[in-house]
Amino acid sequence: MFRKAFVTAAVLVLLEIFAASYSSARMISPGNPYRSFNISGINYGSMQWERTNRGRTNYRHRSNSFRYRRR
Repeated sequence: MFRKAFVTAAVLVLLEIFAASYSSARMISPGNPYRSFNISGINYGSMQWERTNRGRTNYRHRSNSFRYRRR
């Protein structure tokens, strides 16, 4: 009886751990330059890029050149 309860509890804990990790995953946009640099399983550069560029449609051509015009 104890063994069956222990195995059931262990399976439930493992399912909860895997379910939590899949639900926190986010879609990586195709223009993200860090999308292929994922060695450890957590790509902090990609996450930061997604956070700063979320909602932008023209992120590839972003530049500060419009601030400094030639006279």
